[in-house]
Amino acid sequence: MAATSPIFNYPYERSRAALEMMKRSNEWDPYHGLKMRYVNPVDGGWAMPTIGTCLQLLPKDFKTLPYRSTDATVFVGVEGSGYPPSMAKPSVGGRAMCSWCRAGITSPMKQTKTQCCFLIPTDLYKKNAASGAKNAVIKSGVSAVAMKVMLR
Repeated sequence: MAATSPIFNYPYERSRAALEMMKRSNEWDPYHGLKMRYVNPVDGGWAMPTIGTCLQLLPKDFKTLPYRSTDATVFVGVEGSGYPPSMAKPSVGGRAMCSWCRAGITSPMKQTKTQCCFLIPTDLYKKNAASGAKNAVIKSGVSAVAMKVMLR
């Protein structure tokens, strides 16, 4: 099993700056926007031995193309707002199934800052859309890394 990254501290400001650099030099992927993966600097593998972590930038009004993967994915809204169109439209019983929002929204119930998160399981297409006037940033964690460890 790969060891946990010796850094295990990936400051958001530095990761966000890396996305901005990618924005200037990389093409936008139609399935992911701009997506970077957190890596272990020792072996180039994932930063954690059991979950793959990524940071993703979607420009305002950007809708990714649907894709399937063999892993379940947990998404956390960090900046901006949006929704996974495959889940939020259509609605169930007249209400949206899922949407994500920017970090820093104050929850009236808890009076604390919250981040919205959602899970898209393996059997659904994964798709995201940024909404609102700003770019959106989402973090994601995938289960594929754990599956590889368990299947060894």
